[in-house]
This record gives sequence, structure tokens and C-alpha cells, in this order.
Amino acid sequence: MHSAFQPALFIPPTGYISRQSRLVFIFHGLERTFQPMEHTFQPVECTFRLAEYKTYLTA
Repeated sequence: MHSAFQPALFIPPTGYISRQSRLVFIFHGLERTFQPMEHTFQPVECTFRLAEYKTYLTA
């Protein structure tokens, strides 16, 4: 699931990269925190990532 979002980290124009990096850092922290209930958290995480990616596309 994560690999599908990887290209988004390299495509965006400068100015968005730092924000994307911060988001990725936050997401990694969340993933570690929610590891025990990963199957429950995963759909929420994917929806959030998708929303962020759409925000980038329409920016």
C-alpha cells in the first residue's frame, strides 16, 4: 500500500517537499503508535494520504 504513494514524494514542486516530508515523518510515527491495531487504522491512514495527495494535485 505504501509503495503506491512513494512517487508523490519525488514529483511535487519545491515548496511542497518539506511539507510532504513532515507528513511522512508524522505518518511513520502514527504507524509505529498504531501498530497493534494496524488493520483498524490502515483504512483511515490511506484515506488521509489520498486526501493529501488530492490537495497537492489541485493546488
